[in-house]
Amino acid sequence: MGRIDPVSFATRAGEHVVIRCAEKADAAELIEYLLTTLAGGEFFITERDEFCKSEEEERDFIAQHRNESGWLLLVAVCDGEIIGCLNFENVLRRRLAHGGTLGVSLAEPMRGKGIGTRMMETLIEWAEENPLIERLGLGVLASNARAIHVYKKLGFKEEGRGYREVKFAPHRYCDDVRMYLWLGAEDAYS
Repeated sequence: MGRIDPVSFATRAGEHVVIRCAEKADAAELIEYLLTTLAGGEFFITERDEFCKSEEEERDFIAQHRNESGWLLLVAVCDGEIIGCLNFENVLRRRLAHGGTLGVSLAEPMRGKGIGTRMMETLIEWAEENPLIERLGLGVLASNARAIHVYKKLGFKEEGRGYREVKFAPHRYCDDVRMYLWLGAEDAYS
């Protein structure tokens, strides 16, 4: 099951944060958080007007993440408000089920306080305990140097790039950097 025990900590600035699994009751607030976050920058592939889940669809999405053994949906909460989200989904085909992809976001005022790192560490700990998961993958825009630094600090390695994968405007592109973290035994590779 895609679940963790809640993790509580204080940020470098002293704010109290709890990282926990998303619950169906979070659906409306999670949608609002995502809409606000998507409107706040160019580090996301999805644009604000492209995100159009209903509360019912979001509740189903949350339930699916709680029920699939290789899926996890985390929220970071500060002062009773969702300020971050991390989504991991393994591939459901047997030959690819040992790995999956993740996405992580933080509300702009909460960035640079160690919350994203803590969310990623929580995912890594969960994945290391999950006998199904051996590989975590992600895509990050080449322009997001802060995120790339965090991923490298956590042990992720670059495995390739989608050249000019993302188009912001005419003649304005960005590479998609593909990174992975291998959790399995390195000598098992054949």
